[in-house]
Amino acid sequence: MATVDRVSDLVRGAARLCPLLLARNPAKTKKAREALGKAGTKKDVLQKGQLAAWFAAVHQLQKPVTASCIQMMQLTGARPGE
Repeated sequence: MATVDRVSDLVRGAARLCPLLLARNPAKTKKAREALGKAGTKKDVLQKGQLAAWFAAVHQLQKPVTASCIQMMQLTGARPGE
């Protein structure tokens, strides 16, 4: 029963801290701006008409984990190294 109480305390503590953690945007600090530079727009995009061919090509990959990762990056806009 002590473990359940500890987990409950941990969850309650995290719930109290969560708004404090989410209220700050670490990317907007001066230190982050100096280190990362100004945000730019992405110039490498797939047009709507290219998506069907792109997904068909990704589905043909021999490694399903790689294909899933590439699809996830495409859908979220993530790029390697970001």
